[in-house]
Amino acid sequence: MRASMRWMVLVAGLALATACGGGEGGNADVPPTETVDAPEDVQGAPRLSVSPTSVAFSAVQPRTTAERLVTVANTGSAPLELTGFVLQGDKSLALQAAGQVWDATAKEVEQAFEPAVVVPVDGSLGLTVRFTPMDATSAAATLTLRSNDPDAGEAAVVELVGNPPAPCLEVTPKQVSFAAAAGAAEQTLTLTSCGQEPLTITGLALDASSAAVFSLDLGGLGGLPAGTSALTEQDDPVVLASGTSGTVAVRFDPDAGGAAPAQGLVRIASDHAIPLVIVQVAATN
Repeated sequence: MRASMRWMVLVAGLALATACGGGEGGNADVPPTETVDAPEDVQGAPRLSVSPTSVAFSAVQPRTTAERLVTVANTGSAPLELTGFVLQGDKSLALQAAGQVWDATAKEVEQAFEPAVVVPVDGSLGLTVRFTPMDATSAAATLTLRSNDPDAGEAAVVELVGNPPAPCLEVTPKQVSFAAAAGAAEQTLTLTSCGQEPLTITGLALDASSAAVFSLDLGGLGGLPAGTSALTEQDDPVVLASGTSGTVAVRFDPDAGGAAPAQGLVRIASDHAIPLVIVQVAATN
């Protein structure tokens, strides 16, 4: 707490007697007492500083946990005491501190640090925020720290968001395998827009190192013409709306040249959190 003192300034006027002490001279009237503000007390005060003030967890898979560190610093001139917090929002977001873990609550609930966590002058400490999604749905929460800094205000607030709305790509199967002895064959790759935002596919083709026995047909992807073998950066991208899918035919033709075993790679470029997804293709004896 800041303290200030009021100094009392007494201004008095003195009347001088005559040089010889004679006459009716005496003390002059004394003016009213006056008060003035003194400089700020040097006792000082704590100052709470939090960094970052917003935390985003992106592309966290369901039933896995991601963690981020929030740094709390004391830039004041007296010890800072963290007395508690409110973590309001989705329960998939949590705070880990002082050896405990608290999940976010739907309603505003005051939580206390017992005893208070003390941050010395010019010191800092880390608080861990966690995100454990049960599905691909986005989540949000607000962390508000309580302390003995009366002027913390918005400096004590950290916004948390998990899996913010973003494009998402799911490819199945993860790899394609052909039995060379069975002759020519075809398998289907399914590309699904699994996020809450449209997925933009900017490239899809066999890698140049792939064996000649493999080929692609993108006719089932976003209205591309049948027989389209590749999508490049020079082409218009394919956009899949949230929750929709497209298909790609992966073909094996032993008469196209080369003998088994043969290897290939399908490269898929998009605005997914992982910008390049690769699917392995193989033909075995």
